[in-house]
Amino acid sequence: NLHADPVMFTEKDGLPGKFIGELEADANGNLWLGTNRGLAFFDKANQTFRSFSLADGAQSLEFHITASMKSRNGELWFGGSEGITIVPADGAFRDVQTAPKVVVTGIKINDEEQDSLRCVSTGATNISQIRRLNLKYRQRTLSFEFIAIGYSDPCQQSTQVQVGGKGR
Repeated sequence: NLHADPVMFTEKDGLPGKFIGELEADANGNLWLGTNRGLAFFDKANQTFRSFSLADGAQSLEFHITASMKSRNGELWFGGSEGITIVPADGAFRDVQTAPKVVVTGIKINDEEQDSLRCVSTGATNISQIRRLNLKYRQRTLSFEFIAIGYSDPCQQSTQVQVGGKGR
């Protein structure tokens, strides 16, 4: 829409870099951008970005000015300092991400490390296998240390935690 007000997006909105050298639209009208810090996918419907790095399959993080094209079969080609990154016509490139495996490596109760805990339901003593704990009245704070084991770019990952159970 040429009559709509322009909208400005920055790195705070999810753009991987400040400089956009390439811009291509896919078959769904979404945008793919080659920047000075990686490849980005812009979902027009949700107004959100997803960035792709070397770990996601991009050939480099730096894409050259005007070195992009849409092929006859709908693939998007982006030229960069280390070669060409090809986005399939179906956009499958953006679905490569897999959730990392989360492993609990430490548990603190009242800010103190715990090394002799036991799972109430299974009897497991390995911290990564404990699924249920009963806490005493004075044990008011519970902290977890964990790692996310994955093969994607760690800067692109975020973690959410949901705590269940009932207070007694």
